[in-house]
Formats: sequence, structure tokens, C-alpha cells
Amino acid sequence: MKFGKVLLVVAAIFCFKELARVPWHGSTIDMFEPPGMDPDPWTIAVWGVLLLRRAFSVKDPPAPVVVSGCLAAAIIIAKSHGIVKISDSVTWPLALAAMICFALWERTEKLWTRKSKSSG
Repeated sequence: MKFGKVLLVVAAIFCFKELARVPWHGSTIDMFEPPGMDPDPWTIAVWGVLLLRRAFSVKDPPAPVVVSGCLAAAIIIAKSHGIVKISDSVTWPLALAAMICFALWERTEKLWTRKSKSSG
């Protein structure tokens, strides 16, 4: 699925574009930071690097990995822009669930196939 790799690269580019827009805490521009600017720049930076790492891996990523990676990036960026007006108790667990699916999908899939082979 080459399209999946392209989507992950595009999501990473959006993360890095957002990273350039977000003022770093402790900088001189910090006083102009809009209220509710929740995601830390480190979260955006690390997620962009993880997206690129997965996109440039040798193996093509499965569809759930691509969807969850793009979903987590969209949630982080939307939260940074203040687009999402839902409370943090809803958005961060949703983003965390997408990140966990992104990170552990292939291992979970191996466990499911191993259990189904042994029971069948």
C-alpha cells in the first residue's frame, strides 16, 4: 500500500508545519500564545518523527496503522488550533488510543492470528 506511506508522510509534514507555527514555551513569543494551546510542541515533534519512521520503513504499513496515525495527527493539530471544543478528557484518550493502535497494530494482529490458528 504505497498510498499509505504517502499519507503518513503528508501527516508528518502537517505535524512539522504545525510545529513551526506553535511557539515554544519559555520563548520570547510565549506571551502571544493563545489560551487553550494545549499540545506541547514536543508531542507534535515526536509524533511527526514517528510518522516518518513508519512511512520510510521497509514494509508497507497496514491500513489500520495509516488511519490511526493520520487520526492522531489530526487530533493533535486540531487541538493545537483550538478547533476541537471537546474537553481534554475526551480528546486525549482518543488520541492516545489512536497512537497505541498505530504503535502496536502489527503485534496485536500476530497475536490474533496465532490464537486463531491454535484454536482452529
